[in-house]
Amino acid sequence: CIALYYLIGLNFVITGKILRIFSELENYNVFFALSVPLFFFAAFTIIFTPFVSKYIAKPVLIIFLLTSACVNYGAYKFGIIFNQDMMVNIFETTSAEAGSYFNLKLLVWIFLSGILPAFYIAFVKIRYKPFLHETLRKVVLIGGNAILILIIAALFYKDYASVARNNPKLQKDIV
Repeated sequence: CIALYYLIGLNFVITGKILRIFSELENYNVFFALSVPLFFFAAFTIIFTPFVSKYIAKPVLIIFLLTSACVNYGAYKFGIIFNQDMMVNIFETTSAEAGSYFNLKLLVWIFLSGILPAFYIAFVKIRYKPFLHETLRKVVLIGGNAILILIIAALFYKDYASVARNNPKLQKDIV
């Protein structure tokens, strides 16, 4: 569920850029275009699955959501790419400069894309299986999604390489 939210809700900036790239191409493989959201969903599933563990799932996912909502706002509103240099800039920012970015639109954005989903995670009941069963389920989920990514890579490597080569900034836009 969290992987789907990251795909649709928190990465619409990169989705828009990818759609723009496809619209500028004279012809492209429709199956390649359809593989892009599938690739991202599989990647997000692999990233988040280890964190969905008893005792740490809710706090970690809530922190991810709130942080990602802020990053998403910066990417959408200002075209900011959050990398190591940006993190240094954040910690060097004065309170006056930080205050200039604080506005009602930011609050609404973070409330809708971060706080509401965080409340959902905080209050949803997660049913965990016994440790061994849960671990096996995660291994299968991660393994299955890794195989899916490998299949996509095998089928569309040249397409992904071409888009990545011609749009180097795109890789850094993923939230």
